[in-house]
Amino acid sequence: MRASNYEQTYSELLTVFYELVQSRTGEEITPGDGWRADAQSLCRKLFRHLISMKSLCEIRADKPPGSLPIHYVDHSSVQVVTRAAMETFLVYFYVFGENDLQRSKFRHSTWYLGGLLDRQKLKASSSEFDERLAYDRLEIVRLREEIEASQHFAAYSKKWQRQLLKGDWKVGTSWSEIAVSAGFHKTNFDNMYSHSCGYSHSSYISAMQGAQARDLAAQCMLANANLGFGIQIMTHFLKNYARNVSSAKEVLASDAEARRLIDKWHFDWQVWEGLYNPMPVTKDRADSLGMTLRWTQ
Repeated sequence: MRASNYEQTYSELLTVFYELVQSRTGEEITPGDGWRADAQSLCRKLFRHLISMKSLCEIRADKPPGSLPIHYVDHSSVQVVTRAAMETFLVYFYVFGENDLQRSKFRHSTWYLGGLLDRQKLKASSSEFDERLAYDRLEIVRLREEIEASQHFAAYSKKWQRQLLKGDWKVGTSWSEIAVSAGFHKTNFDNMYSHSCGYSHSSYISAMQGAQARDLAAQCMLANANLGFGIQIMTHFLKNYARNVSSAKEVLASDAEARRLIDKWHFDWQVWEGLYNPMPVTKDRADSLGMTLRWTQ
């Protein structure tokens, strides 16, 4: 993928994203399945992260009083939002992306429990918030009982069961493992995700690149690389969403141009494997490629 292609392709995929997710608007939720509506909340969160990534790649200007404007591209913030977008997609895939309703319900409950337990760590600053925390504590009891009664809970070791009940909803599973399950190439994902985490945690590399990228061309290059990763996120999401949501599948089936766009830019793990681990050139393969083999020192 060339950087010059990113912006137009990115915008076109955002349009497809919006149309597929909006296709579910007004769909009736079966009583007892209200928890599934959180899938759309994650879709909305992911879409807004992707929009922000594109916006942050634009040239901006600081205007100090009495001074000339300073133009720049905030490539550091793009990296931080890219990480948030990636994690949002992975949570969506882990909880809702596989076609197993019971396992999805179990994972949603553990994810929900983790969020409520995180909120319990906050100190109440108002009577309203104190009431919210009190209600959450009742919900925590209910969720733990529901989780313990699940057949999926029994598949975990005793140690991991304790961690699940403490809110560690993806215990025993790393972001990298979820990404591979979602179709990403492990090395490619690990490289991009580790780099984004470095910016989020203010590693030395993030500060060094910020200092070295003094001109707009360098800043644009660093920022636009994230749009390439955003394209990967979108194509993986769109394929998964259309596979699992009937209304989205119908929209995509009737839009040949959208299908062509997704297929063109969806690089599965085999493509990346050829880049990271190319097959050695044997004599037979060299002959077929018209290459001349020579001894080397």
